Amino acid sequence: MFLEKVTIKKKIEPTIYYKIIASYRDKDGKTKHRLIQNLGVLYETDA
Repeated sequence: MFLEKVTIKKKIEPTIYYKIIASYRDKDGKTKHRLIQNLGVLYETDA
C-alpha cells in the first residue's frame, strides 16, 4: 500500500487530493493498483 498525491491545477490555487492505493497482481501476473480509500482534499492554505 502507498499514499498517492494527486494535484489538480486551477487558476486560483492547486487542489491536492490524497488516496490510499494497494498494489496487486492480476491473473496474468501484471501489477495493478486498486483504490482503497479516498482521503479527500488538502488546500495549500491548510497545510
